[in-house]
Amino acid sequence: MPAIDPNRLARQVDELIALPDEPIQIARVVRDLVEEYSVQAKSSVPSVPRPVIRSLRGALQQHAQPMAIAEALWKEGLPDTQLLAAGMLERIEDPEVAATAKRWASQNVPIEIVREFGARGLTGWRQAHPSGFMDQVTSWLDEHRGRGRVLALYALRERVSDPDFEDLPSVLSLIEGRLDGARGEMREALVALIKALEKVAPEETVNFLDDEKASPLVKTLKARFDRQSVRMV
Repeated sequence: MPAIDPNRLARQVDELIALPDEPIQIARVVRDLVEEYSVQAKSSVPSVPRPVIRSLRGALQQHAQPMAIAEALWKEGLPDTQLLAAGMLERIEDPEVAATAKRWASQNVPIEIVREFGARGLTGWRQAHPSGFMDQVTSWLDEHRGRGRVLALYALRERVSDPDFEDLPSVLSLIEGRLDGARGEMREALVALIKALEKVAPEETVNFLDDEKASPLVKTLKARFDRQSVRMV
């Protein structure tokens, strides 16, 4: 990958914005840009530098038909085009976006893309339909396998970070008993959510961990709180 030339990137972004609202054409142009800026050829994980991704995302959001563009980007099949597809869902408030995010996240894609669905892709729907959002993530968490549970946890992490978040008891009840035995992606997602809860409600989060069954993960998280308490003294 050549060094990023800000002027060249700015011109490419302007050209992307100026394209007609034809999703397939837009996706092909984005694919070419992704291949140009990719740090690793044929990478199995997103490898385009984040400043470039942010610039491309901003350009894409200037276009109409966010769902059609997201679908075209997803079909390109590259990790970075799929990362951009996940971000494009941010503009959509229709509850059907949840089904799309769940279907795509359940495919064999890098975990970075699943995080993007939770962090960005579900934002519009989550903010427009908070009750429906909580009902849906509850359903995902009740699944016995698949990435629905992981997606739900990353989506909840973003929910607790919303300025209007108040329903702490509901979130804590959803993850009650899930820390014991958590492995792999599920463990990472739970840790991310606990860290978010720690920022908005540290005392309640400590009490929650105290009530959880002792496990290596619970001990690790409680030690984190102890270290932070020492730094604050």
